[in-house]
Amino acid sequence: MTLGYIMKTFCRCVALACVLTPMACFAVNKDGANQPVYKDKNAPIEARVDDLLGRMTLHEKVQQLQNNSVSHVNEFAGRYGQVSPGSVHEMGLSAYDAAVLFTSMQRYLADSTRLGIPALTSVEGIHGLIQNGCTIFPQAIALGATFNPSLVEKMTEAEAREARAMGIAQLLSPVLDIACELRNLYAYPFAKVFRNAHPVAVMSCL
Repeated sequence: MTLGYIMKTFCRCVALACVLTPMACFAVNKDGANQPVYKDKNAPIEARVDDLLGRMTLHEKVQQLQNNSVSHVNEFAGRYGQVSPGSVHEMGLSAYDAAVLFTSMQRYLADSTRLGIPALTSVEGIHGLIQNGCTIFPQAIALGATFNPSLVEKMTEAEAREARAMGIAQLLSPVLDIACELRNLYAYPFAKVFRNAHPVAVMSCL
């Protein structure tokens, strides 16, 4: 498997995510005239992916591999210019301010970049969203100790609702490594579900 094949496969996945996201519709002409295939919601997904990839420069494809975040709406033009980043996150703002930031950012990327590709928004969510004002839950090691998958599932549903309200599409959780060495804090033993493979497997199926 060559590096070129891996890169092409990854870019196709990125392009597919771009054409499926609702934010992509912001840049579609109101009359629908002369729009490229990748912005045509009625075109086959494969055709939209191929069309978008064919239009992207190497620089734009490389930027889709980057997590490139800002913390203020005034930074969009200077940071992104006319090229969309692959993903973004922000963990220093309140939930409300983060929602305003992500909404404004997606509109900028859709309306002011060359191809209008939206970014994949993400946030850490090991024990609740790491955003000021969001609900805090126990760490994963404590959740594993409950032996109660249905309760943990309700927690993740609550996290998902908060994430959607802020315009966040990807929640970085859970950590499914087995906590074998509790003395190694660098390995985040508190962020892992358990030191036994069975409860880790059960929780990973939620």
